[in-house]
Amino acid sequence: MVEKEDPLFKIFPFTQFDQYLAGSSISDYLKEYLEHISAKTCICEYNYIDKDYMIDFSKFYARSYENIPKITDRYHFFKESITEEEFLANLNQKDESFLKSLNGSYLGFIVVKKNIKDLYGKYLFGRILLETYEKEDNGENRVFLKHPYKVNLFGIKLEIETLPFQQQDIAVGACATVACWISHFPLQKLFNIQSYSPAEITEKALLCPSDCRNFPSEGLTKEQMKAVFNCMGMDTEFIRTDIDRLGLYKDEDDIIADAVKAFINYELPIIACLTDKNNDESHAVVISGYRHNNGNIVELYVHDDNIGPYHHIKPDSKFKLWKDSHPKDGDIDWEVESLFVPIYPKIRLVFSRIYGEFLKEKRNLEHDKLIKAAEEDLIVELLLTDVKKYKTFIFDQPFEGKKEILTRSFPRFLWIIRKKVGDIVYSDKIYDGTAVFPEPILEVEYITNSS
Repeated sequence: MVEKEDPLFKIFPFTQFDQYLAGSSISDYLKEYLEHISAKTCICEYNYIDKDYMIDFSKFYARSYENIPKITDRYHFFKESITEEEFLANLNQKDESFLKSLNGSYLGFIVVKKNIKDLYGKYLFGRILLETYEKEDNGENRVFLKHPYKVNLFGIKLEIETLPFQQQDIAVGACATVACWISHFPLQKLFNIQSYSPAEITEKALLCPSDCRNFPSEGLTKEQMKAVFNCMGMDTEFIRTDIDRLGLYKDEDDIIADAVKAFINYELPIIACLTDKNNDESHAVVISGYRHNNGNIVELYVHDDNIGPYHHIKPDSKFKLWKDSHPKDGDIDWEVESLFVPIYPKIRLVFSRIYGEFLKEKRNLEHDKLIKAAEEDLIVELLLTDVKKYKTFIFDQPFEGKKEILTRSFPRFLWIIRKKVGDIVYSDKIYDGTAVFPEPILEVEYITNSS
């Protein structure tokens, strides 16, 4: 890394990225990602105090013999060209048009931990908040797990809508710890749970002991991951991918794609528990979005602490098998052993039970198409939501009988089995998400489907 000329900040064009941040496979990925979202300028904020790192520092690094700094550098990225002269001028005299332009071009930030190395002797990245890929691309749509986060750069208020990411630091937590850390951000927004650093998450996992050292961390078991979210006041659900036990399941079905769509619709995180088919190594990543064509998922996006945020995954026929190109290890054949979903305790209707109802509807629709009783492009999908979001959706739909549905009482959480063509919703079958067993409580017809 180059020597710092200014003790407070430095502005440089994105073309100089390698002079400041090159040196690891993750930095290579971040450079490529930032190029894709059109980064042009970087403002480096030296001596930045990062809350998560300060907590981890106090719990581990503060007791080390080595003199490790407790401060970080934070690199901000923009898609417009910015000179040091105009930036300094606007620090001295507030220019609303410049500030509006700055906010409109903001792409997020990367925190660099000073003098902390990974297994390969490269510096570690801390918190990373970067803008997602564009929503639409070549006629297909992307859906991301994201929320707005406020950022302050020398008093300038900025905002980025994303899902936080962090590289694993094995001193305080390996991949499963980082997956839990990433996942707890959407839960904060949905259910107002407390914020934790990676070291604090590892400490909570230790309530369920294993035969490994506490610190440095060698990773978490599934039981320890469950303990983490239980301590946050959440429940957890494991979704098995060995679906032979589901009688209605057919070869063309994909339980992983169906689960991803169902939970990300409600902005719930999903941790994919992976196994390398070649050497039996385990890994955990957070599914942070998907790409679809008329409701059919063609690509997943994952926060992989060994690669970077929003890394895209293509299926090997279906999403149980992933063909993944890894910067350090080359091509890896991952198998999704299970999906791990932290979920609010009052959502009692588990996925496996409602999924059986979804498969029945899917098989019935296939039969209707066969006898020409339904449109060929009509699809069925499973979604989790709550009463506020669902009534907001209903309010925007033009159909008869809307007033009666808006004014009636519903459970707080709802499972929806929906039939649609593209963005046009035909019908919803509504289930009580707080019940133990699936029983439809209402069917809403938006468009009458006829042969």
